[in-house]
Amino acid sequence: MLFVAMVTLAPISNTLAQATAEGGAYTLHVNAISTLELSADVARASAITRSASRGLLNIAIRRMRDDGSDVAARATVTADAINLSGQRQILSLREVREGDAIYYLAEPRISEAEELTFDITARPEGDASILKARFKKTFFSPLPP
Repeated sequence: MLFVAMVTLAPISNTLAQATAEGGAYTLHVNAISTLELSADVARASAITRSASRGLLNIAIRRMRDDGSDVAARATVTADAINLSGQRQILSLREVREGDAIYYLAEPRISEAEELTFDITARPEGDASILKARFKKTFFSPLPP
């Protein structure tokens, strides 16, 4: 079964913009933040560079089981980021596994108040489904605590 979902979400707040796309038994979850929103300890533990010029794109794919629960699913994931001038960044994603969780991270270049449109494609391992999401995020420097 081939499923393609296109989802567009404008940012609701600086920290909580996220989107999902569903297809068959799979759901793709995506969000993005400024790396400055991460604590130094979390960034260090995840090998993420904290910088005003770096964002963090986080993608996860979940598979629904017959009993209604869901589990993390491995996938082949690609992502691009396009700014309002049409400049495209082909993002390098890395798979991260923590316990039962699997997610894919990329660190796009960002500028203050820059809107990026992320085009994401995921093909779950062992399945013909293709999940696609289009996700928009405007990046702002985090407010001081």
